[in-house]
Amino acid sequence: IPAVLEQVRSIHPTITPTRMLELFRENDPAAVRVMSETAGRVAQAASMLCNAVNPELVLIGGSLAGAGDTFIEEIRQKMQPLALELNRGASVNVGFLGKNASALGGVARVFELFASNQLFAT
Repeated sequence: IPAVLEQVRSIHPTITPTRMLELFRENDPAAVRVMSETAGRVAQAASMLCNAVNPELVLIGGSLAGAGDTFIEEIRQKMQPLALELNRGASVNVGFLGKNASALGGVARVFELFASNQLFAT
């Protein structure tokens, strides 16, 4: 996110992640350009993930999740030519757990292991 914000800081010196997303939704030319480039980079990373492990679902979380459907659709479109044909079936959606997603996933895994009596197995 800091790298994304830095790209528009010369035009919008006091930019914040929230303001960046507002400018993007308002079709500010600088914000739209930067977010399009960001969608390309996210699509590249997601397509590499798809080519490596072939997931069914790719969730976009954190600050970028607030960019909306236009941003997610651009990621989907930019992923298509980058992913191998076999691996193009992954859905791309917005995660809804916010910045606590990793912590919640870790806690869920501990509960899962506890419930299956594997938590203290050696």
